[in-house]
Amino acid sequence: MENEKVIRPSIATQLFLGIVWLVLFVLSLYGYFVGLMTVAYPLISGAVLLGFVLWATTVKICVTTEGVTYHSGFGRHSSLSWPDIAEVTTRARLSGSKGQYETILRSGNPSKRDIKINIKLFGKRDLSAFATMTLGEARSAALDETTRAMAQGKMPAVFGTRKPAS
Repeated sequence: MENEKVIRPSIATQLFLGIVWLVLFVLSLYGYFVGLMTVAYPLISGAVLLGFVLWATTVKICVTTEGVTYHSGFGRHSSLSWPDIAEVTTRARLSGSKGQYETILRSGNPSKRDIKINIKLFGKRDLSAFATMTLGEARSAALDETTRAMAQGKMPAVFGTRKPAS
């Protein structure tokens, strides 16, 4: 498609996760060859490394003049056309001890499912471009202030927020 923008996880995210799994794989191979581990360790860590490589090639956001498709990995994907998007919400919140960063495209069509995008995986420039395209294309949707700020390069953050009282 000629007017398609494909957004993939940032190179930093892919490198960090790839290096972590590669180091674990190499350590398990070393452990196997010096007799400290059974063959199960390199097989399991190798399978996880292969799974990561496959996952990293499938996660993406595709934006076209018709709408948005989010591929969340291993073949799962959700799509909404621009007219079907009723609301766009971006949020950063603490969940336990980790931050959750997500953009939710809410469908105004009862037969279509909402799209929840884990934006933590993507780079700042790509997210800013995604938010800008959403502002321009989802004209009838209600967009929150966080999404509007993201279009200007201001990313949501959980730093300085408090955990909700239990």
